[in-house]
Amino acid sequence: MNRRKPIRRIKQLPNPESRVLLHEEKCSLGLNKTLLKWNLLADDIRAINRNLELFANALGKNGFGNARISSWVENGDFTKRIEGGFHHMGTTRMSESPGEGVVDGNCKIHGMTNIYITGSSVFATSGAMGPTFEIVSLALRLAEHLKKSLIS
Repeated sequence: MNRRKPIRRIKQLPNPESRVLLHEEKCSLGLNKTLLKWNLLADDIRAINRNLELFANALGKNGFGNARISSWVENGDFTKRIEGGFHHMGTTRMSESPGEGVVDGNCKIHGMTNIYITGSSVFATSGAMGPTFEIVSLALRLAEHLKKSLIS
């Protein structure tokens, strides 16, 4: 059987239709399970194809060999095999406006006085690789902000 691995590492544009919701179904503790509603935009698919095209051209141009983009990629069939990368980002998005996000530029929840969130959930967009470095940087930035606010 010829099983292709799922595609997991792509950068997507922010999509307000992609979100994490509470499911009606309950877990063994009686809590609502989560439901991931995740969709690609047409621009995401075009960007993936263009990225592969540029990569294939660069291989040939630099004498590293020839690459052919498979028909299942070119015709968009790959979208059926895309899976999440286990870093659901943007679920508590950072924004100056409460209408467009959950936290402000200092990671404080809009409308709250002393509740902060740090992690990839505050990212407005995602990258193609694991977010650990950015999460640590964000946590250090928040720590510095809290330190300054406690000293003042």
